[in-house]
Amino acid sequence: MLWLDLTAEQIHAILGNIACVDDLKKNLQEVMDLYEMYPDLSLKQYQILSDLFVHTIMFAIRNKFTLEKISAIFTIIKDIHRDTSNNDITLYDSFIHFKQLMTKYSVHRPPFSVEVFHVDDVKKISDYVYNTFYRHYKMYQYVFCPKQNATLDIIQPLSKLLVMEQPFSMLPLNKAITEAEHSEKKRIEHEEEAKRIAIIQQQQQQQQQQESPPPKIEVPTKEEHPKIEEPKKSVPHPQILKQLEPIKKEIEEMSLNRIAELESRIAELEQMVGDKKKPASRGTTKR
Repeated sequence: MLWLDLTAEQIHAILGNIACVDDLKKNLQEVMDLYEMYPDLSLKQYQILSDLFVHTIMFAIRNKFTLEKISAIFTIIKDIHRDTSNNDITLYDSFIHFKQLMTKYSVHRPPFSVEVFHVDDVKKISDYVYNTFYRHYKMYQYVFCPKQNATLDIIQPLSKLLVMEQPFSMLPLNKAITEAEHSEKKRIEHEEEAKRIAIIQQQQQQQQQQESPPPKIEVPTKEEHPKIEEPKKSVPHPQILKQLEPIKKEIEEMSLNRIAELESRIAELEQMVGDKKKPASRGTTKR
């Protein structure tokens, strides 16, 4: 995971015998050979990319980073710069990518990540990358994103398909009519339109009646369908009749007992009514 783009020997060669920024840029070009790493870039793009890498190494020198930290930050800047060559990767997406790379080099969890930067280093690197690279992210994207040429063909329509609207023109005053005449004209037009619609509807109804006469309902007779026969009453089985006989007798006896009970009740009521009338007859006196 370490020394992916810069080894310790290469870093020593870049930092050796430098007196100014141009010496550092010359050493970086000799060690990295950016023309071989990025064969499709123009001269202006090489210069911008070289400045980005040189300022990254200068930042690492100012903060006295070790060789491992210089190699790690160089790899991080190189990876997030690759995002600018794609228009679909927004600044927010690239910044998420940057945070993932920082976590990869700040947490000790081999083989997934290795702890190279400490908490203070992470804060310094985040501030530096935000204030330099991401502040000009759109400019990097404009420079390094591949250009796409679009061809637009304009086809002139046929002259007969062109419809030119007539400009509105005012009628002369000698052809003007009064408001009453205009209202009467509109009323007549509405009546004629209503009559025309009524005639069309009437013609449509007549046409529908002629095309589809009402269907006649024919009731089939017995002669037409000899198979139709009246339903016959089914006769119960003798065994069922035998089983139903005691039930029938029991129901008849219950009915007779019920009738007898009702008759006795009626007789009691009549007797009670007769007893109530007798005292009234005895209490009468003769004058």
